[in-house]
Amino acid sequence: MKGLFKFLGLAVGALVLLLVVAAIWLFFIFDPNDFKQTLSDQVAEQTGRQLTIDGDIGLSFFPWLAVELGPAKLSNAQGFGDEPFVAIDGARMGVRLVPLLRRNIELDQVRLDGLRLNLAVNERGVTNWDDLSTEDTAPAAADSGESAGIDSLQIGGLSINDARIRYVDKQAGTDVDIQDFDLKTGEIAPGEPIDFESAVVAVLESSGVSANLNLDSTVRYSGDYQQFELDNPTLEVQLSGKDLPGGEIPIKVELKRFAADLDKETMDLEALKAETLGLTFNAALTGTAIMSTPNITGEFSLDEFSPRSLMERMGMEAPVTADDAVLKKASAKATLALTDNSAMFNDLEFVLDDTKLAGKAGISNLEKQSIRFDLGVDAIDADRYLPPVVEGAEEQAVGGDDDAEIPVEALRELDAEGTFRIGSLKVSGMALTDVTLGLKAGNGKVRLKPVEVSLYQGKASGEITLDAAASPPTLAVRENLDGVQLCMLSEDAIGRVLVSGSASGKVALDARGATVNAMRNSLSGNLGFDVGEGALENIDLVYAVRLTRSLYRKQMPPSPPRPQRTPFESLSVTATAVDGVLKSDDLKVFMPVLRVTGEGGVNLVDSTLDYQMVATVIKVPEDGTDPEFEELIGTSIPMRISGPLDDPKIAPDLSGLAKKEIDDVLQSDDPVEEVKEKAEELKDKLKGLFGN
Repeated sequence: MKGLFKFLGLAVGALVLLLVVAAIWLFFIFDPNDFKQTLSDQVAEQTGRQLTIDGDIGLSFFPWLAVELGPAKLSNAQGFGDEPFVAIDGARMGVRLVPLLRRNIELDQVRLDGLRLNLAVNERGVTNWDDLSTEDTAPAAADSGESAGIDSLQIGGLSINDARIRYVDKQAGTDVDIQDFDLKTGEIAPGEPIDFESAVVAVLESSGVSANLNLDSTVRYSGDYQQFELDNPTLEVQLSGKDLPGGEIPIKVELKRFAADLDKETMDLEALKAETLGLTFNAALTGTAIMSTPNITGEFSLDEFSPRSLMERMGMEAPVTADDAVLKKASAKATLALTDNSAMFNDLEFVLDDTKLAGKAGISNLEKQSIRFDLGVDAIDADRYLPPVVEGAEEQAVGGDDDAEIPVEALRELDAEGTFRIGSLKVSGMALTDVTLGLKAGNGKVRLKPVEVSLYQGKASGEITLDAAASPPTLAVRENLDGVQLCMLSEDAIGRVLVSGSASGKVALDARGATVNAMRNSLSGNLGFDVGEGALENIDLVYAVRLTRSLYRKQMPPSPPRPQRTPFESLSVTATAVDGVLKSDDLKVFMPVLRVTGEGGVNLVDSTLDYQMVATVIKVPEDGTDPEFEELIGTSIPMRISGPLDDPKIAPDLSGLAKKEIDDVLQSDDPVEEVKEKAEELKDKLKGLFGN
């Protein structure tokens, strides 16, 4: 046995000596540059392209069998211009000879300098690498255990310097230029960690945005290349572009660990932290079946930040709000469930100032972009976020030219379903509670059902449907009101009380149009309201009757009472909407002293009303301040209420009263002489009221 080992040692020594002698011989008599043309001819025959080797081909044989190549280029496919498909400034690779005898491959550092690769897709979808593709029809080698013939592979490192890759897709309108790509690694050996650092500049030509990226990490991998792990990778990105805030946006990403097992199809992303523009984003993810039907779960959070400060850093002007204290702090967190066709955020919690939104939301079908959600807000004062009220702004807005279009195309594509709840909401001065909005949108039809809200000791419920598939779009509103205290509602909504009492009613309105104004102007349908015991505030109909009488008699008008108020036992009205105007002919107000009927309209386009009312005296006021009031019992006195909805004015309708008295005289059965006498009295009474 000892002799056998001695023999083998002599044999190996002789073989190494023979290789050294052969290498010296090849070094002096063999010139690889003599084969440039042969190599170019072979490439042309196989691909139809021209291989040009401008630099020298260098060989070394011991202790490294190394090949070094100078500048070279391969022509582009026909129809893709004169730019080379690929070009290099130089390349080098060497393999140590002696380890080859033990079926071990030890490569020196592999170096590639000045790579230029031009990838292109033309308008027809043809690429400039299609002609290089070949179909491998050779039978698969049997797994005999000797097919590779290699026991180990070791590389001294990889060095890519100043590479550039240009990708132009004319069919998709994409133009990406990857410049200044550098990559350097440490020694690459099976089972050993590999340190690497890389830098690249990516330019999106269409947007004018460039990204300068630097990535450093240590990578581990298994011998069969099925398991990979990155330790403490750090990515720094500098976005640049004239349209970016300040021209630049820095991004820094740190990660504790990323691991992937391609055999088991698992991944694990641990403690990701990204920072940009004062925002700090944190995430941790795990995944299964990542190569087939991915199922990724995890959690993420956004640390507290100031929305106002963020807008300033982004070069945006922060909105002017009624409350300067809002938009000062926000944060978010959620868990993520991601599959190959869905992305859902569960346990979602978003905080803005003093408001918290919680629930779940996401896309249940990525292919159809199906949005699903179940969200709730605890309390929000929306008025704090609106612009401050400027006196006169409301009047200027009425009749303005601003006419928002209905987003028809977006609504036709919308696929959404869910429920949104608000515990407490203040908007336009009104206080609402227990708000529930159910949304279902699909095939161009958007339905809010239910629409429920508790307000001012009462409730409102119903549904709203917008059909964007129709041309023009149509709107249907169906609402019920039950027991709403109008005193509290008007006080909060417009800052003054117009009517008090408990209101109930129904609304059924329809509209059509491509803009908000068109919808409002086409409003049609009907509505009706009943108000229980209450009062007309800031209006005294009894005083209006007294004023009418005094004016008609040319007497000193009485002093108005303070406050002006008309209590009533009940009020009811129904109305029909036509082209944005509500018309009614059955207003009824029952009061202890008067019975009031009326007809008229409310113009929703310019927010005004005009009502003709008739007040019939049925009883003397109990205050006893007007002993002559009794003579008016049974008398019907016309009045008119008109003006803006938030500040209507009531005035006696003297012309109506005169017309009524004239009609009474003309329809009288009295003898002619008495009629003439009454006519003369009426003439004197009207003289001075409407001219001579």
